[in-house]
Parts: sequence; structure tokens; C-alpha cells
Amino acid sequence: MLPLAPSVQAAERPGVLPETPWACPATHPIKGYVTEESGPVYYMPETRFYEEPSPERCYASEAEARRDGGRPADIGRRGPAEKQY
Repeated sequence: MLPLAPSVQAAERPGVLPETPWACPATHPIKGYVTEESGPVYYMPETRFYEEPSPERCYASEAEARRDGGRPADIGRRGPAEKQY
């Protein structure tokens, strides 16, 4: 019996898996997450609450996140005074 090969669709899906339950690789810093209310959303590093979601998928660009069905999370961007150091 031959081992099962991954589906073509899974191999072609944009993005990569997270490095840890809370972190994306530096090359793919955009966090993709699926919410019950809104479906797939993504968090840019400069967005408020970026550290809170546990990513299901990580993306190198917004275009890549959108190709995977995501839309920006409706949480706003950090202002200069809110920037984390």
C-alpha cells in the first residue's frame, strides 16, 4: 500500500504554519486566524492586539493573506503613543 500524499490544495495554500502556538516566523509575520463571528482575518504586526491571537496560518504579505481568504481584523492600527518597545 502506498502512503497517502498531501492534497494538491494543501500544498498550494498561501502562507506557512506558525513556529509556536503564539508566534509566526520572521519571514511570515502576519497572523491568520479564523473567528466564529467574522471568519478568516489577519493581524499585521503594527495592529493593536497583534500579540493576543494564536495564529492558525502565517503570511509574508497582506496579498498572501487575502489570497487565503482573509480580511484585515477590525481593530485599528497602533498610534505612535501606543507603539510597544
